[in-house]
Amino acid sequence: MTHSEQALFAAMQERHYSHGCCVVAFHLLSGHREAVRDMLLYVTDGKPSEKRFTEKLAEVYGRYGIEPGE
Repeated sequence: MTHSEQALFAAMQERHYSHGCCVVAFHLLSGHREAVRDMLLYVTDGKPSEKRFTEKLAEVYGRYGIEPGE
């Protein structure tokens, strides 16, 4: 796990996001540094709810053209 991924995971835990949300986010973002960075900034700057986080995750997922299973 990269430093950014660790920081994102810690921020998600601080905000009490569900385990499922954390697992799905890391499955989707793993290996995509720019996407991880964007989500880390979003979580630390905006302190979004888990629902808002998942909406942003879907947006970032599409923006970077991440394919399922990558």
